[in-house]
Amino acid sequence: MTPAARHLPLLSLLLSLACPRPDARPDGQASADAAVRVDVERFAVPQFPNDRALGGQAPLVTLVVFGNYACPPCGRTWLMARNLVEDYGENIRVVYRHAPIPGYQPGDLAAEAVVAAGEQESFWAYHWRLIEHSDGDFSRPALLAHAQALGLDVDKFAADLDGGLGSAALARYRRQALALGIAAGPVTFINGLVLMGGQANEAAWHTLIDAEIARARALLRDGVARADVYAEITKGAKVGRIRETDAATKLREEAKRDRASHPSSDGGGSSAFAVDKRPEADKRYRVVADGVPVDGPADAPVLVVAFVDFQCPFCRKSAGLLGELRAKFPQDVKVAVRHLPLPIHPTAPGSAYAAEAAHRQGKFWPFHDRLLTAEGPAGLRQFTSLADELGLDVAQFKRDFEDPTIRTAVERDLSYAKRLGVAGTPAYFVNGRFLYGSQSLATVAGLVEEELKAAADLGAAGTSRAELFGKLMASAIPESQFPNAPEPVSHDEAPRGQE
Repeated sequence: MTPAARHLPLLSLLLSLACPRPDARPDGQASADAAVRVDVERFAVPQFPNDRALGGQAPLVTLVVFGNYACPPCGRTWLMARNLVEDYGENIRVVYRHAPIPGYQPGDLAAEAVVAAGEQESFWAYHWRLIEHSDGDFSRPALLAHAQALGLDVDKFAADLDGGLGSAALARYRRQALALGIAAGPVTFINGLVLMGGQANEAAWHTLIDAEIARARALLRDGVARADVYAEITKGAKVGRIRETDAATKLREEAKRDRASHPSSDGGGSSAFAVDKRPEADKRYRVVADGVPVDGPADAPVLVVAFVDFQCPFCRKSAGLLGELRAKFPQDVKVAVRHLPLPIHPTAPGSAYAAEAAHRQGKFWPFHDRLLTAEGPAGLRQFTSLADELGLDVAQFKRDFEDPTIRTAVERDLSYAKRLGVAGTPAYFVNGRFLYGSQSLATVAGLVEEELKAAADLGAAGTSRAELFGKLMASAIPESQFPNAPEPVSHDEAPRGQE
């Protein structure tokens, strides 16, 4: 950090959405075309004996994450942290902190339950289970059920939970959070730098962490012991409260939206973002597959377009649906995928980028199928391993994964979804007719058969096969009149891959 920066509290550090650019400054700052805001002033965040932490014991970068289990953005930050530990290994350490956040009191009991699970060597197993499987229920019966699902001694767990075993640790975390002025979560301190909010872009985290690693390596060259890096970097850091910013207000609003997100009335779905108007099931929209991955005959009279998030549990539930449709209607149906990575799934954008990188080598569909069935972390290491298994050129895959044009393709699908009014996944359009949520093969096939009957009638009247799809879509609502379209939008999209 430059001497001037030390005396300018709470400046904005702006980080690129992609990897560090060649013109990035050596102190980790970058130009203003970026997306993640971090307060430049470093804050002293002491660590405690017996802290729960992931990663290395003598790291180059230390993250201290203040969160609350009842706060949805906090869970997303922890899932991102897990991916970062996978990527950086011993060079990073992520330290656990519970923050008592107004409006999220149920999370306090959940934090005590995690401490109780730790008495049976299951702190992190219980932590991840709460984040991934809690469904917002942090009642005592639900917490006991999680303990039973993990194979813990439930009687001991209950005794430790009811006996307040975790109260001392939580009181220590609470005092530290209050001293730092943390009023909303998540708040992450990265070598003392303050990042507020659940930042979903993994590349932006990498940019900041890479800059801090470069700073740490410079200290190592100057003779600082690796175990002393955190103390050296935060030497002279401010002791006191972080300033309240608009980020806290935005964070609370985001949490409200997450709590208000609703599942579909049919098979379930995950909500992505608020839209003013949603598509109506009894209307037909001109949803096309220009420039996106497509599987099936070019002259098929029926097109099924799926909006997918590879980390959405409802998409995973429907993982085989597109393949089943192709098998059932091999000559008459083609299927296409548009990406809709949800904010509630922090690794979803990376999964979409990886699928697009595989698409460039003609392997979108096998990669798509594997992503929807893969278990465990979802980071570049896992994507690269999968690319190798599928016979891709791994070096080219990595280059394509970082290519900004791939991010543009995913962002284009997001924009398309918003104009349509698609607010969650999975979502399907069968020749422009809308279905939301996890669907059975019978349901979707029923719509397909209706379209094929209409196509047969057109064929009998003299319409050629090549013209059937166009005729069926002739009355469809154009993109310029989609539910949330402000103005007509061009279909001129550049092809993404080789398929």
